[in-house]
Amino acid sequence: MKFNNKLPLLRALIILGDLFDLNATSYEDLCFNNQYFGIYSTLDKMKDNNIEIILVLGNHEISTSWFYNLQFSAHKKEFVRQFRSNSFKYNFLTEENLCQYLILTSYENNICLGLIDSKYQEPFRWIHLANKAFINKACYFMTHGYQFEDKDTHHLITGWWDLGKTLNDEGKKFFTSIWADIKSAFGNF
Repeated sequence: MKFNNKLPLLRALIILGDLFDLNATSYEDLCFNNQYFGIYSTLDKMKDNNIEIILVLGNHEISTSWFYNLQFSAHKKEFVRQFRSNSFKYNFLTEENLCQYLILTSYENNICLGLIDSKYQEPFRWIHLANKAFINKACYFMTHGYQFEDKDTHHLITGWWDLGKTLNDEGKKFFTSIWADIKSAFGNF
């Protein structure tokens, strides 16, 4: 499959949680509801075109209460098992593409993405993204964030957050055009 000329050489799509809402629906609904198939197919096509699909699990995918860090790996394994036992046929969802945290860093003039579960002292998987380091020696941390917030104020705080207000018009146009190109290249949904 060829990319649209406007679409940059996309190497990874990072979803920072709450792609699946298990608080509002069931595994069975998520696996058999036609409304979701377009999204799942698009993510599969992207993976088939060597684009990494990384999902940082959020509070709508797995429980983030009590001993969240200690139980994360077990919850992740059960999350995938539940989808597979409900005949989820899409390949973008695997344990190796699910994580609790991500770091984006440069190493020897390369851009690398490290997938981390709190069970491990270091990333359990590194993904090479580019040969040229555009981020200097900085290291960027990414996660869903729910585990750092007070459970009583989480929805109140996130309800006021608005990405559109943080981006200037140029940034909005850029992300809108990227999304349009992804839909064009991999299917509308």
